Parts: sequence; structure tokens; C-alpha cells
Amino acid sequence: MVSLNITKGRIHQIRNIPRKARQARLPWIPLTIMFVLLVCACFAPLLAPHDPQKISILEAKLAPGENWTYPLGTDVLGQDMLSRLIYGARTSVFISLVALGTGAVVGTALGLIAGFRSGWLDVIIMRASDAALGFPTILVAMIIVTILGAGMENIILAVAVTVWARFARMIRG
Repeated sequence: MVSLNITKGRIHQIRNIPRKARQARLPWIPLTIMFVLLVCACFAPLLAPHDPQKISILEAKLAPGENWTYPLGTDVLGQDMLSRLIYGARTSVFISLVALGTGAVVGTALGLIAGFRSGWLDVIIMRASDAALGFPTILVAMIIVTILGAGMENIILAVAVTVWARFARMIRG
């Protein structure tokens, strides 16, 4: 029978994780930004002060702060910029979650295949991963979108194609 040898020091280290997380201030800034973005995306109809599609030519081109009804101003069609920004968070969150999820599924599957089926298949998958990691991510995504054209599906595909290799490498070990 195998027994675990957990010393008092290890338990003390595990109990200190929440305290150390509170002391590290740098991760809280991006986490706060991501939280605000997610809240805006989830509750856009409740948070947006105006309909983002409503056109009001009489209130076109208002500068930010010029009229407190429109805190971030309006565009050339008189559409509220704050409402459009809040509703735009929905699209950004959707694209990022679907693209990263797709890349994670593909990368995890290829990493598992490479890990369990060593040999020539492992070599091919890992060399393809090396080749994918050798190019700048933003450049590859821009080339894919340029070739396929603009559109939500093409952006999702471009991001998924650029992130799968990281997941495959991590899963393969």
C-alpha cells in the first residue's frame, strides 16, 4: 500500500495560495478588464443607454462630453457610441470564445494523437506545430482574412488556425 507523505509545510503552502493571490496586484488589472468586458457582453441590453442602431441625424457628430445624454458622443449617423461599444463587446467575446475553443479542441486532439501514437505521426504533427509557431500569429491571421475575406466565420477560423499549435505542444508535453 502506498501512502502519501504530506508534510506540515506543504499544507501551509497550499493554505497561503489565496493570500498570495491577493498580494499579487498585476494579474488583477487584466482580470478586472476581462470581467467588465464579460459583464458588458452579458448585460448589454440592460447597460446600454440607447438603442445602438437608432439613427438620429439631428444629434450627429457630437463630441464626447458635449451632451451628457451621449457621454462618448455620436457618429456621423447620430448613433450613440457608448451603446455601440457595449453591444460590440458581445461580438468580441463571442468570437474570442469560439475561436479559442475551436483552437483548443483541435490542438488538444492533435496533441493527444501525437502523444499516444509516437513514431512518424508524432513527428509530422509536431513539425507542423513547429512550422505554425514559426510565423507571427497576427501576420498569419491577417493573411487568412485577406485571402478568405472579411466576416465573423473567417476571423474565427484565422484565430483558431493560429492558436492550435500552442495547445498541441502543451498537451503533447
